[in-house]
Amino acid sequence: MAIRNHTFFLTALLLTTLIHLLTIGPLSQWLNREILPALSDESMIIDLSEIKDQKNNAVDQPIIEDRSHEKSNPLLEEKPQSKKNRLHIPRTKKHLDPTLSEDKIASNEHNPPQKTIPAKPPETTQQETNTSQSPLFIRKPELKPEIPTEQAKEKAIPDEIKDTFRDGKPEKTDDENMEYSMNSYKWTFNRYIGNWAVDIRRWWKAPLDYAMGNVPEGGDLWITVRIAKSGRMEGYTVKGSNVTAEMEWRVIQALIGSFDRPPLPESFPEESLLINWRFIYPPVRPQLRMRR
Repeated sequence: MAIRNHTFFLTALLLTTLIHLLTIGPLSQWLNREILPALSDESMIIDLSEIKDQKNNAVDQPIIEDRSHEKSNPLLEEKPQSKKNRLHIPRTKKHLDPTLSEDKIASNEHNPPQKTIPAKPPETTQQETNTSQSPLFIRKPELKPEIPTEQAKEKAIPDEIKDTFRDGKPEKTDDENMEYSMNSYKWTFNRYIGNWAVDIRRWWKAPLDYAMGNVPEGGDLWITVRIAKSGRMEGYTVKGSNVTAEMEWRVIQALIGSFDRPPLPESFPEESLLINWRFIYPPVRPQLRMRR
């Protein structure tokens, strides 16, 4: 019996929910159509015909903003002109006097205008023009670099090196840019010095300032090198130079790179060899600048 009662109540509940769902839609539509308009406020109802009549009877009126509360700008206000500032505009034309114009023409015929000769401007000297112009635009005379002559080069050689010359001149090598002199010539040195010059030339590279043409006249320098009988370098000294520091450093690098040398022969009479090397940087031709 309990189970039957439960099934009865469940079926009744399902039927009532179905009936409720089926009737709630039409009921809400009927309420919207019939009952709600009657309950609404009559003051909210708007007649469209009244709106159209108001538009037809309305007259276009300009919209004027009320700016009475705004402060006026004194700079933009137009001030009334005083009588002194007002322009006097004549209302009648003045008649021309013919006699006056004829007298003026006659006087011009008897006394023609003289030709005016323009005055010559005062002559300015070169110093005045230089002072008036900016120093950036003053053209300075180009100074040509002084190329040292042979006599000047001989004067630049120290006396210590001149005393080591044979016949008043340094010795030549196969390279025309390298010369030398020594403290003793009483030994067979041609092959020894020739091989040394070849090794120096392998290490001697042109510096950047010389290669770029910044030192077009070139130059030379003398370096004294002391060598022991074993062929080891004991030291070097720059005796005379008219080149840049970078050019000197390239020569010193070449000298250091060429060591150690072979031992001196047993017939060499002195305790050590003092050799004076002359390194010559020849003049450089000016480079041609390409147009861009």
